[in-house]
Amino acid sequence: MSLPTPCYLIDETRLRANLETIARLRERSAKALLALKRFAGWSVFPLMREYLDGTTSSSLNEVRLGPRESSVARPTATAWPGPPARSPKPPVWPTS
Repeated sequence: MSLPTPCYLIDETRLRANLETIARLRERSAKALLALKRFAGWSVFPLMREYLDGTTSSSLNEVRLGPRESSVARPTATAWPGPPARSPKPPVWPTS
């Protein structure tokens, strides 16, 4: 049997066990967001959707994809060491 590369194999039983852990954390008032950066498991979005509160995105394409796959898309910004910025404005987050 020949598989194309790269090939991502997902153990659904283990994924469900991890999602149940996320569900228990959400019951205690935590939010669960999926970072779309380098996420290769598009086929499991339907399964994961019921356990997540939304997605995070750091590019315009990810922002467009987020609402299609989840109910909430939250933009994020990457930070790196460098000279301090001059009085940045706080981000404006969408309300849910």
